[in-house]
Amino acid sequence: MRGTPCDFRKTHTIGTSRLEHALTGLDRDGDGRAWVHLTGDGSAETGIRLWAGEGYGWLQVFTGDPLDPGRRRKTLAVEPMTCPPNAS
Repeated sequence: MRGTPCDFRKTHTIGTSRLEHALTGLDRDGDGRAWVHLTGDGSAETGIRLWAGEGYGWLQVFTGDPLDPGRRRKTLAVEPMTCPPNAS
């Protein structure tokens, strides 16, 4: 998804992007961690950060758009995964 509205390697707002994707090819730091930084205002000093270790090759990200209107886009789900979606 390089260069698309779903390319979040550089900070930008989610806005109206509909996310129900498994992201792979994650950038990792020197300790092998892939980081997710979520903020409400774009400031590095606020928000929440989570990391996924080397065993997690995918991040499932979901904005909730398909949910019923009362539940839609109330939160953002970010789930580290050890295998691709629908793997058997």
